Amino acid sequence: MGSNLGGRLGGHRPFTMLFVSATMTFLVLGSLFLLSHDHFTTIVRIVLLGLFGMSTNPVLIGAAVRYADQAPTLASALITSSFNLGTAVGSWIAGFALETALGATGPVLVGTCVAGLYFLPLVILLKKERAAANHAGGVLSTTAS
Repeated sequence: MGSNLGGRLGGHRPFTMLFVSATMTFLVLGSLFLLSHDHFTTIVRIVLLGLFGMSTNPVLIGAAVRYADQAPTLASALITSSFNLGTAVGSWIAGFALETALGATGPVLVGTCVAGLYFLPLVILLKKERAAANHAGGVLSTTAS
């Protein structure tokens, strides 16, 4: 459901979709870390995490394919591989956090930190898009909104 929603909304305003999804993912994970003792709201947060966390993938794959003008299949494969690598490395780090005094909330804290780091490349990409739009005559395309 998150991928479908992200693809539909991200097709018109990709950076808006990416920033909203990143912000909501960060907030949902942070609240899950702090308030995971309440079972009902934890279930709601996990559903929201799936909705917002998965909504960025189609937008990012589309951007990679667009940037890789001459090799769209390679770009699609590489970005999907990077998602898989990130999942593997994040799970590995979360496993160490699970063994700390934080227990079951350790992996959630790792996810919250990773979600916070997501803003760094996102801001760089947005600045690159805006600079390219300014260089092209000041018209900001729909891809940089």
